[in-house]
Amino acid sequence: MADQHKSDIPHISVAVSLPSAPEPEGRWAEPYMSKGKIVLCTRRPLSQAEVRFGLRSVISASTVARLKEFQEAENVKAEEYRKAREVPALPHRSSGQ
Repeated sequence: MADQHKSDIPHISVAVSLPSAPEPEGRWAEPYMSKGKIVLCTRRPLSQAEVRFGLRSVISASTVARLKEFQEAENVKAEEYRKAREVPALPHRSSGQ
């Protein structure tokens, strides 16, 4: 009986690579429900500098509209952080400036 189901199970050869999917874009992962709230996390962990700047890796709200407000506020704060961390381009020595 075990042999009869063996052919039903798909097998993947180690020689054949799995198809790759492009990495999702954006700062936020997919929202999910937890304890009656909608929770949204960043795709990647925040650095210590981002945490000290006041960015949050998890936001939650009871409504989608409120979650969007929190998300937009965090995006604005993340943009401020990015601009504060930018290093101004220095003129190149050979440019004559």
